Amino acid sequence: MKRSFLLKTLLVAALATILMLPVAMIRDLVAERQARRNEAVSGIAEGWGKRQTVAGPYLAIPYERHWTVVKRETVDGKLREIRTERSESQVVRLPAASVEWTVDAEISEKARGIYKARLYGAKLQAQGAFSLPARAGLEDGASRYKWDAPRLVLGISDPLGIRAAPAVSVNGRNYDFAPGPGDSALAGGLHAPLAGLQTGREQKIEFSLSLALGGSEAFAIVPLGADTVVAMRADWPHPSFQGRFLPAKHDIGPKGFTASWKISRFAAQGAGQAASCAFPCNRMGEQISVSLIEPVGLYQQLERAPRARISVLDKTTGTQQALLVAPSQPIEAADGLSYQLVDYQEDFAGLGPAVQVVRIEEPPGTPRSTDGKPSAAAKITSFWVFNKRPDFDRDNRPDRFAFRFDHITPYYATGLQIARDPSTPIVYLGCFALFGGIGIAFYTSHKRIWAHVASGKISLGGAAHRNLEAFSGEFEELCDALGVPRPAPRKGAQAAA
Repeated sequence: MKRSFLLKTLLVAALATILMLPVAMIRDLVAERQARRNEAVSGIAEGWGKRQTVAGPYLAIPYERHWTVVKRETVDGKLREIRTERSESQVVRLPAASVEWTVDAEISEKARGIYKARLYGAKLQAQGAFSLPARAGLEDGASRYKWDAPRLVLGISDPLGIRAAPAVSVNGRNYDFAPGPGDSALAGGLHAPLAGLQTGREQKIEFSLSLALGGSEAFAIVPLGADTVVAMRADWPHPSFQGRFLPAKHDIGPKGFTASWKISRFAAQGAGQAASCAFPCNRMGEQISVSLIEPVGLYQQLERAPRARISVLDKTTGTQQALLVAPSQPIEAADGLSYQLVDYQEDFAGLGPAVQVVRIEEPPGTPRSTDGKPSAAAKITSFWVFNKRPDFDRDNRPDRFAFRFDHITPYYATGLQIARDPSTPIVYLGCFALFGGIGIAFYTSHKRIWAHVASGKISLGGAAHRNLEAFSGEFEELCDALGVPRPAPRKGAQAAA
């Protein structure tokens, strides 16, 4: 009986596993496609530039400190003095007192198969100032210091994307950038050795720099300065603002977005930890970040019929209307006059992209059809409108309405279905009943037992439709309890004694 119960349990588990297989297969397929997408985007970014993070700028001033350790001890009643010379090399890192960034990005897309990567070319400009303290404020007064030339350090996560880095202007003097961050605290970037810059006295150092940078998918700035202002513009209409600091103001439109951030020294905690080795590492997580996302995911995207962006000019009134029109969608221009877009050619007779428009003019008094089809008496003509020659239709076709064709754009949408089914409780009840029936069918059996008493003797009989071995054991126990001889072993579903 125990073996039968175990067999049934294993069978139920196997059925549940089989039911889970389609779900697992779909999940694996989605994961595989997502991995392929990430692989394609990564491959494109390898040749253009990955997600870029710009950190800084800040001043790194290397120095050597020398000091003498004096140890006094008494030997044979005499005082001896042992002097040991020590030295170390360190770097003082000074964040900017104020930085103003301007970022202007142009977005493009490159495809590998069905997967697309969003690439950008960004022009960055920064200007600000450093508050350089006097050396006396950085020295301990007991050691000897040897100061090296300071460096202006700019961290860039993927140097492959650096397109141009003109000389940085510091106090009116130009200094060329050199490859590498010039500071072990950063993994990649640029640095400009400021040879000849006097750092002995307290002063304000003004700087300005520009940079051309290529990257993909996202862009971020780490505001290492005490006060940081960032203004960004890009021609991508679907930004996602992320990071520690969200924009104070932003404007998103069909042609792109603009955004501005303002981070004060009170929000940028840790900006004063310039002499600590933790700077700038302790600030790398505090980012201003923008991701260039798709409006919907690749597997949530439903591409319906493409739309044409056109403009309709009424020559009589001089008014112009911009429309986004689907194929065969009626454009009601006037009473009894309508137009429809019926065809699109990427290159019509060497004149570039063009759409074919059908003009439908109904006789006066013709009732409007319910199915949208023109009547038999309608006057139907067609003409082409060219993208590269926007005034061609206005200048060459005698009609009240003139058309201009801007571009074809696919229409993307996500499907959301909301339904209420009154039979849902009945369906759930049926499911539970079905599972209950399966349990009864697997774990119970139909058993019958007959007893016949005659002349002081009792006879027993029984039958079961499954699990005969267990039923035989139960029947023999009942025979022993009533003092009835056990039946002889026999095959089949019945037993008698």
